[in-house]
Amino acid sequence: MHGCLAMHGRWAMYGRLRGVKMGAMLRDPSPSSSAASRASRIKRSALLLLGAAALTLPPVLHAETPQEAAVLAPVRRLFEGMAKADPALMRSALTKAGGMSSFRHGELKQYPLRDMVDNAPPGWKPGIFEEKIRNPIIHIDDNIAVVWAPYAFYIDKHPRHCGTDIFNLVKIDGKWLIAGAEDNSRENCAGW
Repeated sequence: MHGCLAMHGRWAMYGRLRGVKMGAMLRDPSPSSSAASRASRIKRSALLLLGAAALTLPPVLHAETPQEAAVLAPVRRLFEGMAKADPALMRSALTKAGGMSSFRHGELKQYPLRDMVDNAPPGWKPGIFEEKIRNPIIHIDDNIAVVWAPYAFYIDKHPRHCGTDIFNLVKIDGKWLIAGAEDNSRENCAGW
């Protein structure tokens, strides 16, 4: 018995010197066992890498429900009208008396939403102005809804300012319209 323990001790010491645990030395060293073990380690490593990669990705966009798509439709129509320099398309997304509140350089500015359309800046033509949102958060309750989203406003394909857009929508005669909008802005738009 003593000799067996001594032998086990030598094997264990040999294994430690080679970086192998004793249990691994006593397993079946056949090629099929080694290949299966290697395949298992590769699978485990791949799963760990996928998990780590998933943690570095931005939040996954969920598929819009039909109701969310309907709420976003006037927001998209407003932006499409802006990009196409089409005031009628922009107006079709708005209620008649909606308001806008904007923070520009820390100062609050408030005006009727339709002023955004009616007082378009000089040089407004298709492809000059564009606004993009991403990862909108949408809350809906019966005939009212809110869309909250990071945005960037582009002039000639370059981000001019960015911030957060908030749209308040109402459902009138089965059609969603923007009743109010708020935004803030900053000029450091890295990542857009």
